[in-house]
Amino acid sequence: MKFIYKAISFTIIIIGTLSCGGGSSEQTKQGLFIPPSNVAVSSLTISSTSKELEIGQTFQLTATINPSNATDKNISWHSSNSNVATITPTGLVSALLEGTTTITAVAGGKSASCNIIVKKPFIPVSSVELNINEVALDVQQNPTITLTATVKPDNATDKSIEWTSSNTDVATVSNGIVKAIEAGNTIITAKASSKTATCIVKVTAPLRAVDLGLSVKWANRNLGAKAPEEFGDYYAWGETTTKSYYWWSTYKWCTGTTVTNEHLPDKLTKYNINTKYGQVDDKKKLEPSDDAAHIILGGSWRMPTSGEFSELLQNCTMVWTTLNGVNGYRLTSKKNGNSIFLPAADEKNQDSVYYAGSYGYYWSSSLYYGWESYLAQTLTFSSTMQFSGAGNRCFGKTIRAVSE
Repeated sequence: MKFIYKAISFTIIIIGTLSCGGGSSEQTKQGLFIPPSNVAVSSLTISSTSKELEIGQTFQLTATINPSNATDKNISWHSSNSNVATITPTGLVSALLEGTTTITAVAGGKSASCNIIVKKPFIPVSSVELNINEVALDVQQNPTITLTATVKPDNATDKSIEWTSSNTDVATVSNGIVKAIEAGNTIITAKASSKTATCIVKVTAPLRAVDLGLSVKWANRNLGAKAPEEFGDYYAWGETTTKSYYWWSTYKWCTGTTVTNEHLPDKLTKYNINTKYGQVDDKKKLEPSDDAAHIILGGSWRMPTSGEFSELLQNCTMVWTTLNGVNGYRLTSKKNGNSIFLPAADEKNQDSVYYAGSYGYYWSSSLYYGWESYLAQTLTFSSTMQFSGAGNRCFGKTIRAVSE
């Protein structure tokens, strides 16, 4: 008799709870032990994506792995240019050399980067010096000069210079080259960072006649002045030279003061229309020989008449302003936009000027139209008023010349 054996395969399913050593676990809750699974890194973030450092500085980077229960939490760090900056296994960046590099963190096949820019240490400017602190230029003779600025310390990070002129109508500046434009004063400033140095520039130029679109042209500065804002010289009416003392006792066209009133002339010897003050000559306008502007400047230059002052006031816009620290009026023509500046020079009474900067008195060539021949007509102004006035002929006042 033959016996035939056939292998039979089957599967045993265990239902229930297996116990090993009397304990239990998640792996055995269903009665089957399951080995731990591998949790992959889904992303990697870095604490900073860009950073500027100075040579010698350090910076800590941190990397965060997501999810937090990823199996592989090992992070490796790399620098694309270790000459510029290095990175330690813990993420500490050290800046070594000026330049750029990329720091990369890698974990579980994911990466994140931070761009590092390394600069030289910032060294602030401590001072700026100019090779010249004050200079005189002339529009015709020597119109330009080059200023040189020295920035300290020598290794300052930013040594760039910004050049400016306080009055570009007088002189301009570009890269330290100063060019004279018109008579006057200006301050050239060289600025590096927050430090500055200055040079005072004084420009002279031939007297210029400014066309305001009126019957005469007006000088761009006072008689005896070198710049529009300068007061210039003081003259008694009808005198062509300056002096130290302005009073009737020193006035050319009288015999001194009266016995009863020292503020009035005794006898006028010229330009008189009233017998009260001596012999009448009916001269009401200065002759060329007594006109200070004509004698000093020559040509067609002369003192303005009272009528020309009135024309000036009627056809110009007057703005009280300051030019290089000097108060006065900017008169701008309503006809063509050109302008002149009249400084508030006050007047010289005896040997003193009391209110410079507050008042202005300018002689005309016209005798006062009333009977008081000891007066001559003026342009008078303060910050709040402008009008045709009159003043004692013996006082020293400023002159603004006109030309035909």
